[in-house]
Amino acid sequence: MIHILKNIVILIFVIVVIDISFGFFFKRFLFDKTISGESGGSLNFLLNKKQDVDYLVFGTSRAKHHIDPSLLTNLKGNGYNAGINGVGGIIYNTVLLDLCIQRNVKPNEILLQLDVINFCETPKNYNSSLIFLYPYFNESKILRDYIQRDGYKESFLAHSNLYRFNGKVLNVLFNYVKRNGVADNNGFVPLVETMDTSGQNEIKTDYAPLDFESINFKALTDFYKLCKENNIKLYFVFTPSCKNCMFSPQRDMEFSTYVTTNMPEVSMINLSDLKTCIELAGFENWKDMTHLNQEGAAKFSRILNDQFGSYFLKNVN
Repeated sequence: MIHILKNIVILIFVIVVIDISFGFFFKRFLFDKTISGESGGSLNFLLNKKQDVDYLVFGTSRAKHHIDPSLLTNLKGNGYNAGINGVGGIIYNTVLLDLCIQRNVKPNEILLQLDVINFCETPKNYNSSLIFLYPYFNESKILRDYIQRDGYKESFLAHSNLYRFNGKVLNVLFNYVKRNGVADNNGFVPLVETMDTSGQNEIKTDYAPLDFESINFKALTDFYKLCKENNIKLYFVFTPSCKNCMFSPQRDMEFSTYVTTNMPEVSMINLSDLKTCIELAGFENWKDMTHLNQEGAAKFSRILNDQFGSYFLKNVN
């Protein structure tokens, strides 16, 4: 019995040593040096190379492919689009903002792209978006707090370096090899395709009520507080969808009322209703029902820029 216990202790010790060693060498000498790819490289590019940025765009793929900072001439200074494909919801972006602040990436302004319908239901597996941020586990208390809310098991596993990089190793190695070929950029990625209009699904117009007690609204509040504590001007930006497939007038009004009441310092630029962007009504502007293509994104960015111009003119007067 003593022999078995001894072997178990030795095995646990070996696993711990391997885990710590892997975490130290892989993260420090490989992962931290990647600056491309969505297994962490694009985050490293932001965190390591954009300390002097004047404003940031946060959001989903609808931010990444819709908002071109080079066309936002009414905003002062240089901007960077930190939108990301696949994840990029409010929980992800709240942790990302915390990481930026920890790394001294503190812009004067943040444009947070939101879709109101994402606040209608509590996400069933919000942790899936946080997995992309696990390599930064030690840097963000907010990240650790959100993981802990997911249960003891996930919180325990997240302490393991091997677990944090699970499924990322090959992508990190690929992006590490090409790190010297990554050019400076503003984060915006245009989509060149034009949508296939055949076989479109029926557009949903009824959405569940807003869940003000959900983890999404908690994250929104955390994001707002982080900006307020660090003197960052925050704008909520709502982008349109083809045929208004993501637009609900009632939920939109409820969300606006909530923000006005609870987040008075936030300014909202609401272009979620396609009627406010009539130039984008044609299918030729869209890659699919929720993403603008390159032509549409250029039009939208100019519309958004005009909105900022009107906003600043109004507030100066």
